[in-house]
Amino acid sequence: MLRLISKITIEQMTDWQPTSEVTIARDEKYVFNFVNSLEIVSQWNAQTDTCNFTFPRNMYFKDEKTGTKVNFTGRNIIFGDTPPIIQRGDKVTVELGYIWFDGTKDIYELNKEFEGYVVRVFTDTPVRVECEDSMFLLKQLTPKAKIYPQSQYDIEKMVAEMVATTKAVNKKHQAEIDQLKVRQSIKTKIGDFYSENETISQVLSRIRKDTNGNSYFRGKELRCSAIVYYPEDQKDIYKGKERNRVWIFDFNKNVITNNLEYKLKEDINLHIKAISINKVELNTTTKKGKPKKVEKRLECIVPDNNYLSGSETITRHFFDIQTIDELKKRATQMLNRAWFTGLQGSFETFGLPSVRHGDIAKMESLRLKEQNGYYLIKAVTKTFGINGYRQKIDLDVKLTNIDDKSYNAGLI
Repeated sequence: MLRLISKITIEQMTDWQPTSEVTIARDEKYVFNFVNSLEIVSQWNAQTDTCNFTFPRNMYFKDEKTGTKVNFTGRNIIFGDTPPIIQRGDKVTVELGYIWFDGTKDIYELNKEFEGYVVRVFTDTPVRVECEDSMFLLKQLTPKAKIYPQSQYDIEKMVAEMVATTKAVNKKHQAEIDQLKVRQSIKTKIGDFYSENETISQVLSRIRKDTNGNSYFRGKELRCSAIVYYPEDQKDIYKGKERNRVWIFDFNKNVITNNLEYKLKEDINLHIKAISINKVELNTTTKKGKPKKVEKRLECIVPDNNYLSGSETITRHFFDIQTIDELKKRATQMLNRAWFTGLQGSFETFGLPSVRHGDIAKMESLRLKEQNGYYLIKAVTKTFGINGYRQKIDLDVKLTNIDDKSYNAGLI
């Protein structure tokens, strides 16, 4: 029999000032092992992972430093004459899992499912807490106004510079920011970029809106490029050994419910709209003797036949593509990845194995062979509490439709 286990750690990260003259340090770390309900939503196309949970007001917390128990009863949550236990900006770590008996001993599997910061606390009964991942930190940083020319910057280099040169007001938050890394292995050009009076998070949102360049955190690593699936994510270290992050989901065993639909490629009216804006040098020069540059816009839709206004269209932006033929080639490569015969939708499974977006789901069915196949996972929603532990998994690209060279280069 499986028994649920959880460990939620709250580390106080913000000072508290009941008056302008008095400052009381908040530097405690509390742990509790029960929630009424908890939901974690993680997906690469939402920029920010979220975690919301509720717990009883009269529940005991354990102080990590002293080992003593602290009860909310008679204590402040977010206001009063003593420092609040939980406050906006505090660090939250969530670990979830199961215990089961293997015949000789109890087996524990507890996985870190979320790490982030408190955004809001509601003093209801039960208490409600809303959290965000490390994108919360980037929402507090506003870089100085600057022009980032395409000749010197790509997205990754630009954002890395913003993170490194913009300082937080909160010293503890700055220590967390210093641990962040911006992935540099992919170079994504977006043309000349100007930022003023925007947080780094707002910069990433604008890039996503204007160029479809997605951003998300994987642990402490910020990824902000045209690539969202990385082949190295398919392996990790578990209990000292390397393992493949390919999970088997059998419709007759661990698929609880699903809204998956099997679609034929011929029944899907899908198109890729590709846009490339490039700076082209003219034969003339400026007054200072520098070559004049003008923007050249290339645009195409593939396939261009049977295109209707009601068709499903995916828009993608490119840079430094000089011919319409090359743009069509790149768009066709994308279309072939996204346009396939197979399953589309989501399904619900148990809390183990612990799944994250970017993993591979191996779908199996004894009765319906067409349901078999390998799919990249686009999003995962985890729910935990008195009603059990479940994962809702959204499928994306079918991997049998992609050659090894394209996959190893990363996928968008």
